Amino acid sequence: MSHATQSQTGVPSPEASFVSQGKTHLLLWAMAEEYLEQARSLCFIATAQSGSQPGWRARHQDLIMCAIKCLVACVSIESPSMTQLDKAKSRLRLAQVLFEETESVDRSEEEVTKAITIADSIQGSSALEIQLRLYELQTLIYIETKRFRLAKNTLRIASAEAAKQGLHNWTYQFCFLKARVHFMLEDVAGSLTTMNQGAALAEQQGDFDIKMAFWIVSGQYSLMLSKWEQAMFYLQKMTPHMGIAELLDFTTTTATITMAPTTNDNGSPPAPITPSSPGAKGPPQELDRQQCQSQQLRVFFLILYIFCMIRSGQVEKTLCALTSLHGALDGTRPRDTDELQGVFRVFLKNRIDDSPQVRQQASQLPQPASQPYICIRWLTFSQVYCLTYLLSGICSKADMTQPMKSQQFLVEGIKVVDREFTVNDLFMFDGISGGSRSC
Repeated sequence: MSHATQSQTGVPSPEASFVSQGKTHLLLWAMAEEYLEQARSLCFIATAQSGSQPGWRARHQDLIMCAIKCLVACVSIESPSMTQLDKAKSRLRLAQVLFEETESVDRSEEEVTKAITIADSIQGSSALEIQLRLYELQTLIYIETKRFRLAKNTLRIASAEAAKQGLHNWTYQFCFLKARVHFMLEDVAGSLTTMNQGAALAEQQGDFDIKMAFWIVSGQYSLMLSKWEQAMFYLQKMTPHMGIAELLDFTTTTATITMAPTTNDNGSPPAPITPSSPGAKGPPQELDRQQCQSQQLRVFFLILYIFCMIRSGQVEKTLCALTSLHGALDGTRPRDTDELQGVFRVFLKNRIDDSPQVRQQASQLPQPASQPYICIRWLTFSQVYCLTYLLSGICSKADMTQPMKSQQFLVEGIKVVDREFTVNDLFMFDGISGGSRSC
């Protein structure tokens, strides 16, 4: 019986083959990505199932540091088989991990600068995607360090290059970032002008959900600056496309809200409330109009809409919107760490036959891997639930027949907050970003 190993039989292992061919950087890259994937999986399980992974943060940090060490070794290699494009990609990935997973913003910026120099030296269009990703990350670093003039300069160069190449997903991305810079400089007019330009391009290209995203973020910025009339202007424009227009016309004064348990069996927060309308026969049929396909965008819209309705004292519309919000939450359970952190994809080129039957079928089909998209970062999954409990508690204050209902909602919301602070504080209360990123 032979117990010979690969090395004993003269057959080199895959790792040895990479090293012998001078492709150690590919092996290091693969190891780094494996460490990062393990870290993300651990983070997702620990966050979705509270208490299931005691001491997970230390393990998570160890995995991140292992990935960084692999990438540092990768950029330090001098090998004839490592192309300039490989070097630019390696430094970009290292900069991304440093920026997203550590507080080493200065080190991340150094790697971005080096990668841009390398990418600029590459002839042809092979480095175009890397260059745009570098511009994106450089802009985010400038925003993080409040160097807004540099951010504007970078965005001007990046936007021109994206437009020249007809890369609309990057044009949208840079529009969101440019609007964000204007907003942080309290330049409301500049921010909304940029948003409107992005929405106009999306409409021209048939990217309907992207147009909705621009309008939603415009409404958010308006609300954050207490521009209530301006916010309502955008929200009213979106209402016919968010699946609630007919419900608003069919609202009854008997709408009620009932409680749901604090957690599901797997430890994740359930849909916090389930509205009902006793005696209602159901809403009228939807009109023939294009509807937003993204459930996450609908949740985003509905929370902003409810804020405005509460402020204006329109209780019936508020309860109706809450009904839609609870239904939308059922379809937005996080599937990975990104979605737990409030990052969701909005796909381009989603102009389809918009009948209710086709929309239902399309929502159940996976998007093609090659279909371009942008990522919107908003509230974390737990923050959405906290807000929903809060809004439900506020709405229930007017229900004098059940004086304890409002307090019950608020108590349930506090339980979610306590659980997040004690178990999953990595993702809680990290601020609201109306920007987006391409992945």
